[in-house]
Amino acid sequence: MEDLFDSAPPAGVYAMRVAVPARGERLDLTGLGGSLRWYGLVWTWWLRIALGWFFGERLRLHRPDRVAPGSTVDWWTVVDVDAHRLVLHTDKWFSGEAWLGYRIADGTLTQVGALRPNGWLGKAYWWAVYPVHLVVFRVMARRQARRAR
Repeated sequence: MEDLFDSAPPAGVYAMRVAVPARGERLDLTGLGGSLRWYGLVWTWWLRIALGWFFGERLRLHRPDRVAPGSTVDWWTVVDVDAHRLVLHTDKWFSGEAWLGYRIADGTLTQVGALRPNGWLGKAYWWAVYPVHLVVFRVMARRQARRAR
């Protein structure tokens, strides 16, 4: 995906954006990987991991020595990272390729979650969890905005 924060996702990609006022100007990357606490709403992530088991996923938590492009954070690969931006990508989900991105600009944290679904099952997954994402993504974005330094 060229730029996760573009106004419109590429064809075949479903995306959800949340923008909230940020407390600081820099993302807080401490605690990224190895624990679901960094994401917030830990129980929803455990539920997501459990759901994946039914479809053959074996997602594992992992904290890298250094958060840098190419490093593995949990089941994600870091695509881009600096003090103001973090983009994670995974192709380990049964439902398709997924991206999770955070950007702080002009006092606002923008979070984008996107999925390029694998066939009808991936599309069904996206639409089935869409109502949950409406809540979960907002809470996750607010958490990261509060953590911003």
